[in-house]
Amino acid sequence: MQMYKVFNNGSLIIINSKAIYNENNLMNLRIDNEKDMIAFTEKIFSKKITVDTLLYSDNENQLFELFKSQFKIIYAAGGVVNKPISEGDKLILLIKRLGFWDFPKGKIEKGEDPAMAAIREVIEETSIDKLQIKKELPSTWHIYELKGKWVLKKTYWYEMTTSSKNIPSPQTEEDIEIAEWRISDEAEELMNQSYRSLKEGFKEYFNY
Repeated sequence: MQMYKVFNNGSLIIINSKAIYNENNLMNLRIDNEKDMIAFTEKIFSKKITVDTLLYSDNENQLFELFKSQFKIIYAAGGVVNKPISEGDKLILLIKRLGFWDFPKGKIEKGEDPAMAAIREVIEETSIDKLQIKKELPSTWHIYELKGKWVLKKTYWYEMTTSSKNIPSPQTEEDIEIAEWRISDEAEELMNQSYRSLKEGFKEYFNY
């Protein structure tokens, strides 16, 4: 059984094969057909979904495909770049965009695979190069409105290391205000205060 999580501004949408009634403030909603799904997503589009919601049916994979069909799908990729500085500690590369701390990421271009896109985006947004991917991290999904259309974005994440000597430089044309290294404890605290998709999506990575 696979549980899907989609972040919708400050709320969370869970897609599962069964209800979960032991979670506080989690609204359970059974979806039996496309009509049910359209009724739910119309509430998203009218911004009436403000609480965490669990959608369930007998087959969570089919349910997630039905959910996805209601949105324009965009794929992005990004990197969690670290550089060891001493035994047991490391620097983590962060950006600040539109007032929120984040990791460098961006849309996957035609002909790119997610790993290629993640490396390119880190270089473009921070000027940090000489990147090596260590492992793939869990992907995140989130919803937002773009030019009057509702988008469901999947972001592929990769843990990377670097030997770059470059000083981080923000890509200001992408609204990035700051690009800088932070020691791991500081990075954990900033992520814990950032977007919910990052705060919850990287719990296991940062162990907060």
